Amino acid sequence: DLTIPILPCFMPEHELKLSNRLYLASQLFKDKALKEFSVILNNVPKLHESLIHKFLIETYLYLANPQFMDEVHQRILASLEADQSHVIVAHSLGTVIAYNLLQQLSPQYKIQRFITLGSPLAFKVIQSKLTPPIQNPTCLNGDWHNFYSPDDFLTAFPLVNAPFDFQPAILNTSISTFIHSPHQIAGYLQHPAVIKNIVEAL
Repeated sequence: DLTIPILPCFMPEHELKLSNRLYLASQLFKDKALKEFSVILNNVPKLHESLIHKFLIETYLYLANPQFMDEVHQRILASLEADQSHVIVAHSLGTVIAYNLLQQLSPQYKIQRFITLGSPLAFKVIQSKLTPPIQNPTCLNGDWHNFYSPDDFLTAFPLVNAPFDFQPAILNTSISTFIHSPHQIAGYLQHPAVIKNIVEAL
């Protein structure tokens, strides 16, 4: 079994070796630089799309290939039951998939809470591939909680600006994740605010 490491910010205070401090500083610098690059890319959707195609082939396949998208949706639908309450927790590309699927679900599917972790939905290139209008899913009976990390260069922004400025508002929460890999799902899932949010809905 792989042991999930404890988040650095929750560890007792201790002295770090110089090599460890230099490593963490380099990771923080890299993440800050990539975050700034993401801000630039978000204003040039065509360039952003070409980079997604090159480096995130699964994301591009899902967004650009309707058959691939449908196959992904069918696999998820197989685990959902109509007339049952569900809590949907999604991370990264999974948040785009979950949002798309929820927009297609009939009201007989009762979604009690939608929790997105490290979501790239704030990026215009992602939004351009979504079926309009972008709105709160009609099958969502409860609230939408979005957790993001300012250090996560892939998803560093809250879902507050148009087209995600609808009502009821998405509840955005900024959290700290792993310093060395801020986009990793484990960093989101073991944060106390995320755990509390999931447990409350069960």
